[in-house]
Amino acid sequence: MAFREPKRPAEHPKDEVVLAAELQEFGGYWNLNEKTAKIFKVDLAKLTSSKPSEAKDDKVWATVLVIAYLRAYMASKRDEWEMLTEKAIDWLKNDQGCSDVEALIQKAERELEKLIKK
Repeated sequence: MAFREPKRPAEHPKDEVVLAAELQEFGGYWNLNEKTAKIFKVDLAKLTSSKPSEAKDDKVWATVLVIAYLRAYMASKRDEWEMLTEKAIDWLKNDQGCSDVEALIQKAERELEKLIKK
C-alpha cells in the first residue's frame, strides 16, 4: 500500500475586500503596485498612466482608486470596508492635504469604469 498525500483543497482567489484590507498600510493608504492592481484586475501600467495631476503621488492615486472601487463595485459589502475607507479619507485629508477628496474619488471611479471594461 503506497502512501498518498492528502488532496489539498483548491485555493480560492481572495475576495477584493479582504485583499484591500490586507494591503492597506497602517497609515490608511494603499501603495500603487502589482498587489493593489490585483484588487481591480487591471494592469499596473494602466493604473499608473491614468493618474491625474491632482493626485500628487502614487499613494494618493492608489488610495482613491481603492476607495472608488469599493464604493462602486463592492457596495453590497459596505459594512466590511467602510472603516477602511474612513481611515483612507482621513489620511488623504489630514496627511496629504487633499482639499476635495470626493472629486478625486469620482475621477478615480470614472477611470476604473474605463479600465475595467477593457
